[in-house]
Amino acid sequence: MSWLRHSTTAALCLGVILATPAIADDINLKADARELGIAVGQSYVCTDADKRAMARADSETMYDMILFGTDHEHAYIYAVAVGYGAAGKKEDVDCEKLAARLAGVRSKMGLGGTE
Repeated sequence: MSWLRHSTTAALCLGVILATPAIADDINLKADARELGIAVGQSYVCTDADKRAMARADSETMYDMILFGTDHEHAYIYAVAVGYGAAGKKEDVDCEKLAARLAGVRSKMGLGGTE
């Protein structure tokens, strides 16, 4: 019985050690989804009214890419963060810096720009 208890404990410890990188990767993905969503929402605030349809289409495409490329949970985090970012004021955002940062992301994702 003692051997069984020790082997079960060892297996649980090994499982935790092996799972740790996966947990860290998931935390990073969640943070990345959140940060991207906030940036996209803030970018929407910076976008001229006549270009907002394209910005929204890009945002929705990013959502789909996250949903189908990762999972529902990360897509949801992204979507909520977009709303949070879009709720801010334009005066509180460095629109030029944000546009430059997101241009690289959009390019990597194969999306058009809103500039």
